[in-house]
Amino acid sequence: MRIERRFFEHLSVLIVLLLLLPYTKLVLGVTSRVGDATEVRCIESERQALLKLKHGLVDDFGRLSSWGKSHEEDCCKWTGVKCSNRTGHITLLDLHGPVEGSDSQILSGEVSPLLQLKHLKYLDLSSNDFGTKFPEFIGSLTKLQYLNLHDSNFYGPIPHQLGNLTNLRFLDLGFNSGLTVKNLEWLSHLHLLRYLDLSFVSLQNTNWLQPITMLSFLKELSLAFCDLPGNVSLSLPLSNSSSIPLTIIDMSYNSLHSSLSYDWLVNLSSSSLVELNMGGNPLQDSIPDAFGNLLSLEKLDLSVCQLHGEIPKSFRSLRHLHYFDISFNKISGQLPEFFQTLATDVEKSLEYLNLDANQLSGSLPDFTKFSSLRELRLADNKLNGSFPESFSQISSLVSLNLSKNQLTGPLPNLVFLPSLRELHLGSNKLSGRVPKSVGQLFKLEILDASSNKFEGTISEAHLSNLSKLNMLDLSFNSLTLEVDSSWTPPFQLDIIRLVNCKLGPRFPNWLQSQNNFSMLDISGTRISRYSTYLVLESPQKTNIPKYL
Repeated sequence: MRIERRFFEHLSVLIVLLLLLPYTKLVLGVTSRVGDATEVRCIESERQALLKLKHGLVDDFGRLSSWGKSHEEDCCKWTGVKCSNRTGHITLLDLHGPVEGSDSQILSGEVSPLLQLKHLKYLDLSSNDFGTKFPEFIGSLTKLQYLNLHDSNFYGPIPHQLGNLTNLRFLDLGFNSGLTVKNLEWLSHLHLLRYLDLSFVSLQNTNWLQPITMLSFLKELSLAFCDLPGNVSLSLPLSNSSSIPLTIIDMSYNSLHSSLSYDWLVNLSSSSLVELNMGGNPLQDSIPDAFGNLLSLEKLDLSVCQLHGEIPKSFRSLRHLHYFDISFNKISGQLPEFFQTLATDVEKSLEYLNLDANQLSGSLPDFTKFSSLRELRLADNKLNGSFPESFSQISSLVSLNLSKNQLTGPLPNLVFLPSLRELHLGSNKLSGRVPKSVGQLFKLEILDASSNKFEGTISEAHLSNLSKLNMLDLSFNSLTLEVDSSWTPPFQLDIIRLVNCKLGPRFPNWLQSQNNFSMLDISGTRISRYSTYLVLESPQKTNIPKYL
């Protein structure tokens, strides 16, 4: 009798344990074997933290629809969540929003504390629209190695507790224009940091330079639009600065103007720096020779810096340059001499050159030796003379802007520019006929030949192969557009400007086929106002800007 009673007692305990086993696994993250496979379930307390986070968020697009569904209770399998295969602890939470330019699928609302996620190494909440104060609990997630809050609409002070995140390698708080910081001393504790973006965070009243020089592993630094003051204070010793392996620096659109703005950069990363963006700072000086010491530099942006004078000869040391933007300054001198200051090796590496809106003069040099050049911008200078015959043989060229100069003479044969997508020639003194070879630019999207002295006829031969064309501006020339009345163009234009071209007296049939334009200017084209009214006052075109 006793034996039977004891047997049933043991049996009842065993049954209770079997019933509780799934819940025990869920709470403790215990692994179980199914055949030869090992299953790891998430920790219940961490699961509840995620459900609380979901409850506080506005998720209009159902991005978190997998969270908490009855058929999927294991949070390790939820969207944006990853767990350790060994312990079941959540190590990654990735809720980043869509790419820039899209408002769909963004999250908003309150970010509840995630203090239970003590093993989290990776947290990405970027590209959302939370509209709340900076989540202070993040300073307690001490195992974080990656933290990305880029463009998430957080505001308020950045807590100094971020200094507790001593395992961080990646920190991006950029493009949260409501964030403020009074002291960056906490930054110096992040000894392992390799990437730092504080763009749009005001650093106006902080000693920002000294903590950054303590980050001896830092490779990428972005401090764009940070209200950095005009004079960089170097009153404190920069003992570690020479060892920082910075490869990318973006300090664009601040208030830097002192000569020290150059010196500390050169001292900081002369041997490793690959990209430097100082655009939009009122540097108000000539370009210092010290930039010639940045021997590894591949990308240099000094646009909109109020720079003047000529390019220093030390630039011949920049042998790897492939991107150079010095537009909207007051750089002077002869354009051919400018190219003589560049290293011979740059002839093979240079892909992007922007010298727009300066005071450069002289004629167009031989660009054919720049075998990799894709974009050439020389607009709004004082260039004169005609096109060299070799100019049209830059087969790699994708975009060419020579507008607002004083160039004269005819256009060269354009057939050897097969990659060209944009051709800007407006506001020069170019003359003669537009060559039919323009019709062989099969990839052309923008054609602007306005305000020149071109004459003659534009025919189907000029336009029939331009299926990608979306902007056509031939205004203020002595041109006649003459095509067969049954011709249908292969393109749909967005911008049409044909001011003072001869088109009339009847409204051209080919122009009637253009249904997607956002701007039309055909004033002075001798088209009958009555026929224009009949065509353009149709319901689908009444709200489009038109100049007749």
